[in-house]
This record gives sequence, C-alpha cells and structure tokens, in this order.
Amino acid sequence: TIDKVEESIYAGQLYGVSRKEVEEKRSLGDVFAVTEIQGALAFKRHYGGEVCILYIASSPRYLRQRMKERGDTKESIGKRMRTYLKKQEAHQGKVADVVLVNETSTKTLYKQIDGLLRRRKIHQY
Repeated sequence: TIDKVEESIYAGQLYGVSRKEVEEKRSLGDVFAVTEIQGALAFKRHYGGEVCILYIASSPRYLRQRMKERGDTKESIGKRMRTYLKKQEAHQGKVADVVLVNETSTKTLYKQIDGLLRRRKIHQY
C-alpha cells in the first residue's frame, strides 16, 4: 500500500496525496496542494505549523452559474450542489489560515493566489 498524507472521496471520486510525493516536492522548497477540507486538516496533522490552509470560498449561486456556463449537465450540477451542502462548504473557511472569495472570474482568483504565494515566497509547481 501507498503511505498517504491524505485520502478522501469528493463528489464520488477518490483523491489522495502520497507522503513520498510530498517529501520529494518539499526537498525542492515550499509547496502547495489543492485538496478539500479534510485533506487540508490531514496535512495540518502531519506537518503542523509548516502548513497554511488557504480556503477558496464560493457561493452556491456562483458555483451553479459557473458550471452552467461551462456546459455541465443538470445532473452534474445537482450532484455538486448536494456535495456543497453535505460537506457544509460554506463554513469551511473557519479552519483556514487564509480565505479568498471566488465570485468573479478564474483569472482574478489566479491573480489573488499568485499574489499570496509571492508574498509568502512559496514556489509554484
């Protein structure tokens, strides 16, 4: 078996990050990982204060709009909205070190993330 830092099922899909992958990237400098809240908390348990949890908040209205615009099916949108409610995503920012609000465009969000990573001198891979 693979020694994992975190593993979770999100919207019916299995995701995870191996300890080996994290350690290889950490040897190059600071790193970041994209994960859901349980994964972020698992990183905190394993790496303590070395981890900064960045939460990207979006309203269900904006998520639904963005999914419609990119052509997602009604079924897919419904499943995503049920996951949003079930996982109580609107409240997950409470455990984050930094919260960014994504209510405009992906381009704007990327600029916000890039600025944050530059201020914290975190390498992007």
